[in-house]
Amino acid sequence: MNFMYSTAADALYIELEPEKSVARTVEISPRCLVDLDEADQPVGIELIHPSRSYVDLTKVVAIWPLNPYLLAFPYQSFPSLHRSVSATGSRVEVEHGGAELKVS
Repeated sequence: MNFMYSTAADALYIELEPEKSVARTVEISPRCLVDLDEADQPVGIELIHPSRSYVDLTKVVAIWPLNPYLLAFPYQSFPSLHRSVSATGSRVEVEHGGAELKVS
C-alpha cells in the first residue's frame, strides 16, 4: 500500500495494488473515488481534501473487504504534512511545490 499526497491539490491517492491497472472508477462521494480493476476489485482510492473525506473510507471498507489499517491512518494530518510520515510496509510521497518527499 502506497500513499501519494499533493499539497497543491490537497488530494491523497492510496495505491492498494500497484501492479494492477485501472479498468473503471467509482464515485463513493464527491470527495472519494475508487479505482477498480477488471474484476471490480479496488486498486486505488483517491481522497479529495483527505482531512474531511477520510470518513468516506468507512463506506469503501463496507463495500470491499480491505485492510482495516486504512481506517487507522491519520488522514486528518495530510494538509499540514511537511514532515516525514512512517507507515509500516508503505511508502508516502508528498508533492509540495514541485518537490517530492518519499518515505519508506
